[in-house]
Amino acid sequence: SAADAIARDSDLSLRVEVGGRDEIARFADAFNRMLDRLGESKRELHAHQLTLESRVALRTQELSSTNAELVVARDAAEEAARAKADFLANMSHEIRTPMNGVIGMTGLVLDSELTVEQRDMLETVRRCGDQLLELINDILDFSKIESGKLDLEEQSFELPRAIKECQDMVATKARARGLELRLELDDSCPDVLIGDVTRVKQVVLNLLSNAVKVPESGHVTVRLA
Repeated sequence: SAADAIARDSDLSLRVEVGGRDEIARFADAFNRMLDRLGESKRELHAHQLTLESRVALRTQELSSTNAELVVARDAAEEAARAKADFLANMSHEIRTPMNGVIGMTGLVLDSELTVEQRDMLETVRRCGDQLLELINDILDFSKIESGKLDLEEQSFELPRAIKECQDMVATKARARGLELRLELDDSCPDVLIGDVTRVKQVVLNLLSNAVKVPESGHVTVRLA
């Protein structure tokens, strides 16, 4: 029968022959109309399926293109970061070399016979040079951090001397604000440590520089315990 063929082959083009005007004929006519609607629904579903597949293919292509663009943008950003880090490192080295020369020559002049006024001015020059050198080192550290190449040194250094040098660097600024810088050493504090003296001085110098900005009078104390 037509119903069996439709169930077996899913062929909705088959129709039941209609003859007469009895109840069976009316049922056959209703059955055929139902097949018409099913066929139309099947065609619409197929059209929607084709449209959906086309949209999925287009969206997949767009996503693939977007991913490729993101990869290009990421590579460009990484290359720009590397170029910036290299520039900072090269610039820091180029500036640090003559700066070390200035500080070294200032130290030699300070070892000679000078008037009190000359010595005071040269001490100021050396302190300012030390501060600038610390800033250059910070820039160089920043470039090393970005490139993942920051290494900590391990060498013995005198802690009180390192702190005193930091105090000397901010002494001019402290005096200008009417502040006294104090250094207090606990008996248990070791005189010599093993570590990166440059990083220690960077931390202490930043702390002292910030500390002398706040009070209007009085003193700033560095306590080692």
